[in-house]
Amino acid sequence: MRTFFFWAMFAFALGLFAPIQAGAEFYGTPQTGLFVLEEKHPCYLFVPASYSAEKSWPLLVLLGERGDDPQEVIEPWVEWAEKSEFLVLAPSNLLNERENPGIIDQWLLKMNHQMGERYRIDPARVLLVGVGTGAHYAAYLGLNYPEEFQAAALIGDAWAGPLESLMRPPKAGAKKIPFYIALDPAAASFPQVETKSFELEGRGYRITLERLQAKAELAPLRERILQWFRDRSAENAPGPQPEKKLTQRIMKNLFED
Repeated sequence: MRTFFFWAMFAFALGLFAPIQAGAEFYGTPQTGLFVLEEKHPCYLFVPASYSAEKSWPLLVLLGERGDDPQEVIEPWVEWAEKSEFLVLAPSNLLNERENPGIIDQWLLKMNHQMGERYRIDPARVLLVGVGTGAHYAAYLGLNYPEEFQAAALIGDAWAGPLESLMRPPKAGAKKIPFYIALDPAAASFPQVETKSFELEGRGYRITLERLQAKAELAPLRERILQWFRDRSAENAPGPQPEKKLTQRIMKNLFED
């Protein structure tokens, strides 16, 4: 009996935490606009008015600063998401530096998987974006759960922070998602982030590092991230791709006079 119970729970866990899958059937009228997906731990979702289950849609998972209201985090992205036809999921950043993040990871991934149950999400176009301390958490998620996302954009300290010792790049041959990092070169963490980026590229990661001024506007940065994501998605098409080194892809400070 105990053996049966164990395997039943194991199968349930696999279903609960499996990556987003394509091919599900969708019925009824889907909710669109900006609304709360979960209230206990606030999690907001934006769905474009043009959403239709007749095609698959890209999903952006957005992590803000630790403790920020996710509604305030997602609102600056709504107009962009409507125009770009992205669904945006903004869960609370509940990370506690003094605790193991495993439980928070599972809750966040559960929210992500619910998207695939309610909406027709393209699993090949799931972009993880982190801002501020959310960038550090997103870096950790992208390295530790690469099967959940196709790419990650980190607007902030990226590899530098309390989760650094828990970041475990997968073994050779495992999936490695590309990373886009935007960080002010004057930031104290920049040398560490740059060094870690070179190290990860040596392990087979695609890294783009942008030198970004602290007061840079979000709108043009979003467009660059979107174009980068489209380029990386195109590279996933069959066929060999040319190798590019990080030193060749470090972008200039686009906000200098």
